Amino acid sequence: MTSWPGGLPMLQPSLINDWLGQRPDFSLRIVSVCAGQGHDLIGALAPRSDATRVCAELIEYHPRNVAAGRMGITAAGLNGITATQADAGDFAAYRRAPLLIWSLSPE
Repeated sequence: MTSWPGGLPMLQPSLINDWLGQRPDFSLRIVSVCAGQGHDLIGALAPRSDATRVCAELIEYHPRNVAAGRMGITAAGLNGITATQADAGDFAAYRRAPLLIWSLSPE
């Protein structure tokens, strides 16, 4: 794993790509909790030719990060990803997802 400034861990896109590569499912759901600006997931999905099989939600509390995440999603052309401003402590938002990304980035 690499780190954000300040030493907090960041999930490498290669780990997400490994997870995706192990699943031949036509449709996958991912929820990224405390997503920050979504760099982990956007960085992994943007170059993938099969990114359309992923439906994802970035859950982030800070409005500035949600806005930046939405801009990153649009710039990468990832129509299956949404960024939601919400309290990650509300487990109902993500409890059924097969992959949770719990970021502790200082964004």
